[in-house]
Amino acid sequence: MRVAIVDDDLGAIEYLDEKIKNISDIKIVKKYTSIDKFVDDVKFGYKYDIVFMDIDLKKDKTGIEFASELNEIDSEMQIIFVTGYNERFSQHIFTRNCNLCGFLVKPVDDNLLMKMVGNALEQIKKNNQEKMAFYHNRQIRSLAYKDIVYMESKAHYVFINTMTEKLKIVDKLERIRTTLPKYFLDSHKSYTVNMNYIDRISDYKIYLCTGGEVSISKSHYTEVKNRFFEYIGNKI
Repeated sequence: MRVAIVDDDLGAIEYLDEKIKNISDIKIVKKYTSIDKFVDDVKFGYKYDIVFMDIDLKKDKTGIEFASELNEIDSEMQIIFVTGYNERFSQHIFTRNCNLCGFLVKPVDDNLLMKMVGNALEQIKKNNQEKMAFYHNRQIRSLAYKDIVYMESKAHYVFINTMTEKLKIVDKLERIRTTLPKYFLDSHKSYTVNMNYIDRISDYKIYLCTGGEVSISKSHYTEVKNRFFEYIGNKI
């Protein structure tokens, strides 16, 4: 478990490090006294599972604002805010979007710390279960199911389409279908679509909110309409 502690006070970092370093699931702890260095590392590709973020960083922005911006880069990073100013910041922690899983007041209570780390670990495990792993360009990659718009089978390949890329892998769509969440539907023997990206269904086609379209075979048409209507109805 990769953990980062971000605080402009080195003493506060060392204090928290002493408390968390003996937690068995935590393997790597990186310490940052500079929020700018931390942001640069995340933008460069450093991956952290849990981040303890001081709120008052003596900058023009708070840790809450930085966490929200970092959420755009890594939406799975679990944030635990830490502050010595409970009354000043407690009403603001939910005003920005990030994966907030805890709020600790200095000095940190050991029991609350363990509970929040436990909550973060549970969410991380859930996120990992909701990912698809595959070989691509001789590397093992993982991709969140929710980020897949649709998949297409051609010959011995499966093309995975997301909002930003199209990945070609050697696999069988028939096998992949057995691993997919319930919000995927088969519109054709060669197509599987994430219903969260469907804009409308018409004339044996699925029109996607991304601007693309996917064919529906006659044999799948009724089932596609029924499943999509049921799915949308359950979300309303």
